[in-house]
Amino acid sequence: MCQVERPLKRSPRFFQNAPVVLDLIAQLKQDTSKIILLVEHKMDVVRSLADRIIVLHNGKLVADGKPAEVIASPVVQEAYLGSFGEKAA
Repeated sequence: MCQVERPLKRSPRFFQNAPVVLDLIAQLKQDTSKIILLVEHKMDVVRSLADRIIVLHNGKLVADGKPAEVIASPVVQEAYLGSFGEKAA
């Protein structure tokens, strides 16, 4: 773990500032000359900020497209519900 990660992981203040960071990302997004790469697992956050979502599961691309399309994908829903690749009994 790098030096910067340690204090952030331990600091509850980092998580209290998450709304501030999300607001900053939303402001930066208004500048269309910039590209923002956001790695996030909370789908509500992704949905509110992303124009395009790329989903990897076990290192493989399973979805790429507009938020509504990707979130509605059965493969993405299975992967995020934890049943991906499991057979029903």
